[in-house]
Amino acid sequence: MNIIKSPKVLLLILITTMTMHATVAQDQNMTNTIDALKALGKATLITKAITIIDTNYPELQIEPQDYKITVWSNTKDVLVNFQSLVQFSPLGNDTTFDYNLIVNMLNNNVNNFDLFGTDRFYVPTTEERKTINRVKQLVGFQPDFINEVQETEKTYRLYISNDVYFYSYEIDKITGDKLPNTEVQGNWEPDPDQDNDKPNPDPLLEME
Repeated sequence: MNIIKSPKVLLLILITTMTMHATVAQDQNMTNTIDALKALGKATLITKAITIIDTNYPELQIEPQDYKITVWSNTKDVLVNFQSLVQFSPLGNDTTFDYNLIVNMLNNNVNNFDLFGTDRFYVPTTEERKTINRVKQLVGFQPDFINEVQETEKTYRLYISNDVYFYSYEIDKITGDKLPNTEVQGNWEPDPDQDNDKPNPDPLLEME
C-alpha cells in the first residue's frame, strides 16, 4: 500500500533533516577548531592569549610574571586563565577590584570586558608596582595560593589561601617583621552539598 505524504509533511521532514545535518556539521567544526587549538600546545596558546590582551586592552599593562597562567579545555572551550599572584589593595582604596583574567581562545573574548569595560580591573601605578615588588621581596609567596595584600598606614595585611587552607597576618611596612598576635590560620569547612553534586560530564581539564 502506498502512503502519500502531504507537501507540508514532506517540507517538515526536509527542514528537520537539514537542521540535523547543520547541527552535526556545526558540532564537527567546533570539535575541529578545539582540536586545532589544543594541538598548538600550552606555550603557544599562552603567547596568543597575551597578544589578544595586549591588542584589545593595552591599558591593562599585563606583565606575565605577575600571574600564574594555565590553560584549560573541554569539548566546548579552550581557556587561558591568568591568576594574579599578588592581589594588592592600596592605602585608602574602597573599590572592589578584579585581578584575574580569562581569555576564550575560540572567540578571543577577555572576561566580560566587551560588555562591562575594564574600569574595575586593577592596574597598579608606578608607585604601587614598586610597593608590590617590595612586598614580594619581604614575603615568600607561593604560586598555588591566592595572595592578597591590603596596605594600611603602618602595615601590610596579608591573606593567603587556596581551596583548603587560609593564613593571614600583618607585617611592618618598613622592617618587614611579622607583627605579634596577628596570625590567623585554618582550613576551610567543606561544602556540605559537595558530595551530592552531580558529576560534570564535560569538565574543564588543565593542559600540561
